[in-house]
Amino acid sequence: MEFFLKSCSLYEVKKAVEYDLIDGVSLISENEHEPCIATDNDKTAIATCVKGPLFLSVSGDNSDEILENTRKRLGFAPNVVIKIKVSLEGLKACKTLNQNDISVCIDEVKSFAQAVLCAKNGADYICLNSKKLSENSPSNEREYQPISECSTLLKHYKFQTTVIVDRLINNVAVDEAVKTGADAIFITYEELINLMK
Repeated sequence: MEFFLKSCSLYEVKKAVEYDLIDGVSLISENEHEPCIATDNDKTAIATCVKGPLFLSVSGDNSDEILENTRKRLGFAPNVVIKIKVSLEGLKACKTLNQNDISVCIDEVKSFAQAVLCAKNGADYICLNSKKLSENSPSNEREYQPISECSTLLKHYKFQTTVIVDRLINNVAVDEAVKTGADAIFITYEELINLMK
């Protein structure tokens, strides 16, 4: 199980690395609708202190725009993973990036079928939106059972894709996500520190 910190704060990343709590960082503000406000110097410092993947979000209205925006980000650090929201154009860009040995995380995956399609198109990481995945599953299932089933399904088809869980609500949710068999969790600094209380 890996823990990927969602943060733009150099302080938070350094503290989490100091205690060896994280395996990578997603450069994103805690309120994901706001842009990362870290300075370029802080972003570079974050990239150098993180040994594992550094997830950078890229967007665009079509695959060409996504690929162009990716080119602008690739030189940032050697451990960059391009994070793209699930869509037809995102999958098209993912396939092209995969063919060029560029690591990709498809974000906001909401169903088993989407997860399989992402893996088929070369996604190295698939980020499951735990709330949406649960909403799309039969109502009699436990909230986190669909995550477990999705991880099992991808392994059954022998995809070499890392399953990440996101949109956790509290420490109980983190514990439940750990029990599902997912490979990793996106977690805020506050959530991470609260695990130790």
